[in-house]
Amino acid sequence: SALAKLAVLIEGETGVPAASTVAQWAVESQWGSKPCGDANYFGIKRDKRHTKFCLKTTKEWFTTAQTNAWSKQHLDRLARLTGKVNPEKGTSEVMLDDYFADYASQEESVRDYAWLVSHGSPYAAAWARYQQDKNVPAFVSGIAARYSTSDAYSNLVNTIAGQSNVKSAISAARG
Repeated sequence: SALAKLAVLIEGETGVPAASTVAQWAVESQWGSKPCGDANYFGIKRDKRHTKFCLKTTKEWFTTAQTNAWSKQHLDRLARLTGKVNPEKGTSEVMLDDYFADYASQEESVRDYAWLVSHGSPYAAAWARYQQDKNVPAFVSGIAARYSTSDAYSNLVNTIAGQSNVKSAISAARG
């Protein structure tokens, strides 16, 4: 697939594992069918480095303190409770209108994802560990803790990374 070829190319340039790239692409964009904006296939939030962006409504699990902090920082985009709660975690599901990066192409999106997980401070520990042990599932788990508010995210990404269709596409892309 074109995405697997791109993931292998970027892995060769940056070291970011193709399996994690393909799997997060699949989860974040529903196998490429629903990018955020024109071409954000990874759900990357807007940052100072992004000149193109879009507004999207998401559902997140927040504590009361997180919900209040969000609403205090985003007076024009208050968090809205959905009514779902997780008493064990002390969280509630909220809907947020948030700004996400946008890109001109899938390649630009993949390159920014690779930059983010290999240079972004929230992922530094996971990246450093991966540089030592090359353990893709551990890398995915390390970045998932900051990348998503869903408890199931890490397992889902790791499951997809290990699927035979993903492994076959990456193997074919390697030639």
